[in-house]
Amino acid sequence: MPPDIASIEDAVLDAYLGSVGWPEGILSSLELALCCKVHRRHSPSQRFPKLLYGTGLNISRLFYSAMAQHLASMGFEVIAMDHLYETDVVQFANGELVFRGRIGRDSGDDDAKARGLDVDASFVMDFSTFKWLSTSPNPAMLSKPSILGGVNLDGELWGGVRKLGVSRPFLFMGAEDHNTTSFPGWSEFCKAM
Repeated sequence: MPPDIASIEDAVLDAYLGSVGWPEGILSSLELALCCKVHRRHSPSQRFPKLLYGTGLNISRLFYSAMAQHLASMGFEVIAMDHLYETDVVQFANGELVFRGRIGRDSGDDDAKARGLDVDASFVMDFSTFKWLSTSPNPAMLSKPSILGGVNLDGELWGGVRKLGVSRPFLFMGAEDHNTTSFPGWSEFCKAM
């Protein structure tokens, strides 16, 4: 995790945990071993399925590096992405930091959230003609036939996809407070499927 992002996320977690506290500097001290030894087991013409990995509201893609690495080890080309103004903070290659706050949590913002997810996913996907899997049933699944399927790891759904569903395979993974009884969008989506 870049030092600026680590420092900001440390402060966010410390504030969130309140009196429990968060160890200062812990995120900047973590390391992830990547590509320790490369084995050539595929032909240069072999293409791996791409996985567009979007994280949850307020969560940086950098927290999911180990999961993205694990998915890649199973034969996927993984692209982890942050959504501007939804993630706590995003740092660009030139060092510029962009903080969240322009997209609220109330249901009145559903269309704005959906458009943002669609634009982000479409921008990334337009660089490739390969088939995709998505970790979010965002509106791109409605407009991009190249998305073969999707998975939702306990996140909310935004926009028209809630009422329309998708015509491709989709997997929900819920939790005690993240399921069809607590997220109205999940129930709508499941009925539409």
